Parts: sequence; structure tokens; C-alpha cells
Amino acid sequence: MAVDPKKSDLHPLGMRIVEKLLDHLDIAESERTTMLEELLGLKYGAVYRRRTGEVPWSIEELAQLGQSCGKPLQSLIDLYYDEGGEPATMLVGGVPISCRVWMTGPSDPTLVGGVVAIQESEEGGMWQVLPRSEVSGRPSFDLSRLIADVDVNAPSAPRVAVVDDAEDSAAVLCSRLRPMHINGTPFRSADALRNALKSASYDAYVVDWLLGTETAEALLLEIRAADPVCPIAVLTGNLKGSGPEADHAARVIFAQRAQYFQKPAAVPMITGYIQATLASKR
Repeated sequence: MAVDPKKSDLHPLGMRIVEKLLDHLDIAESERTTMLEELLGLKYGAVYRRRTGEVPWSIEELAQLGQSCGKPLQSLIDLYYDEGGEPATMLVGGVPISCRVWMTGPSDPTLVGGVVAIQESEEGGMWQVLPRSEVSGRPSFDLSRLIADVDVNAPSAPRVAVVDDAEDSAAVLCSRLRPMHINGTPFRSADALRNALKSASYDAYVVDWLLGTETAEALLLEIRAADPVCPIAVLTGNLKGSGPEADHAARVIFAQRAQYFQKPAAVPMITGYIQATLASKR
């Protein structure tokens, strides 16, 4: 249902702005209608008619959508007219700032000075802007342009590590978190997250209970030991009812003060838990 660029001028402006925002957030086509239903409280038919241009998007709906995604209405309009770039974060005085970057290609390891972009994990995730001297041999990319659009009064988006060994599951969940103003980074294994934690930190964690042939018990203990109050959401679709495995999982999750979610968990429930727990820490 994506807008055909050859016919884009024939579609209402509101429709083109919404689709441009979804492109910007890298939301898969299969996830878009459901995401808009959740963010705007509309039924499937209402979203479908707006996405096809049968019914126009109202200014109020565009403003609500922009607010849910951390973008004022004017930023949505600016986004529509500003092509390209990738969402990224950069640290300013230790505070992560959202920005967009335009990359020219792999960086030259013989160069010194300046900044480059790297991805947070091998599975993808948000781009980070770092001084060239801090990339430590990791694949990095030179930049031709960087734009930061900062609301100085708005809190920074929480950084959440998502761990799930199922193919693309963590990446899909991260794409669903992004419109909720949460920066998710996907990991396919506990060891991948452990390696990332050597140079990065996260405000919250979403972890699948079963990772390959092992459970996430050891990882949960490590996370809680490092941060006694961070939100930890534990997902599972394989522990139903009662029994030794379910009872053991419940004891571990309770002991580590984590929150259990049965798959497929509604994204607003996960984000609500994360945001409420982080707010209580302030």
C-alpha cells in the first residue's frame, strides 16, 4: 500500500506525509496499518481508507501521530520535503541526541579526526555518530551531512536492547518501538548483547526467555546486577500453564523484578511498562 512515487502528486498531502513518516521510521509495510491503529486509536477500516486516500487525514490526526513519534507537526512537513538520510544518535555532553546522517561510504582507516557513523550491533539497530578515534576497528562510514532537530525541553528517547534469537524478531520489534519514541537495538544472542555492553549502555531491556537451547536466566541476573532498577521485559510464547519449566521461569522473573509478557505481546503494553518504570526512577 506504499505510495507510488510516480503518482505521488495525485495523492492528498496528508497521505503523502504519513507514508513519508513511515518510510523515515523504516516501518515494514505489513506493520504499518496495525501501528497506525495503535497510535491513533482508529479501527482498521478507518486507517485503510486514509492510507488509500479515500478519506483525508485531519490536521488533528497528523499532529497526534507526530506527537506519538516524537515529531511536531512542522517536523512532519519538513520531513516530507527533505529526502534521504538515516536516523542516528550522537552524544553531546553525555546526553544522546537524535539526528539524521547522510553517509558517503566506508570510512578510510588511515584518516584521523572528524566523526563517522557505526551501527550499534551486527544485527543493525540505530546508527551512532562517534569520533573517528573511538570506533576501535569496527566498520564505520564517512558522513557528508548531519542534521539534529532537538527539542531542548523534551526528554531523550530511551535506549532499549531487544534480545531474541528468532530471525528478524528483534529487528521487527525495534521498528515497532521507534514510533513510540523508543530507540531499540536488536540482538540475536545473549553474547551479542554482552559484547555491546562493553562500550554501550541501555535504559531498558526486552529479552526472550528462550534463547536457542538455553534460557535467559544468566543474562537476567547479569543485567539486574549491573542496574538494580532498570525495566526488564521478558517475552515467551512457549511457557503456558503450569509445570516445572513455567514455575522456574516465574521464580527467576519475579526474583529479578522483571515483567512477564506472553507472545505475541502488544507493543503499547511493553512501551507503557518501560516508560512508566523509567518515569518512576526520575
